[in-house]
Amino acid sequence: MEASNVSLENVIVKESESTVVGTVKVKNLSFHKEVFIRSSWDGWKSETDTFCTYSKIVGASGAYVIYDTFSFKLTLPPHSRSLEFCVGYRSENNEFWDNNGVSHNQ
Repeated sequence: MEASNVSLENVIVKESESTVVGTVKVKNLSFHKEVFIRSSWDGWKSETDTFCTYSKIVGASGAYVIYDTFSFKLTLPPHSRSLEFCVGYRSENNEFWDNNGVSHNQ
């Protein structure tokens, strides 16, 4: 996490709802930030960005928070057989990725 500034925290597949939900941790480098999931169902021939939602930490005081948490929900297309995704984080003029070190055209 420290080196990349963004990390997939957890992910859950909800088969009965045909969804994938999860959370992402990002280093609080700036107030203005975008956190998104870039996903593909066809081996990166096409891709979709789904923006994550800021998750307010219950009971957090007004103190400076080092990491923010964002949540996401992906709806699985009918008859999908595979899902690949990575996490993107944009803050001011910086862009960071958590993609398990796999390189693809971003």
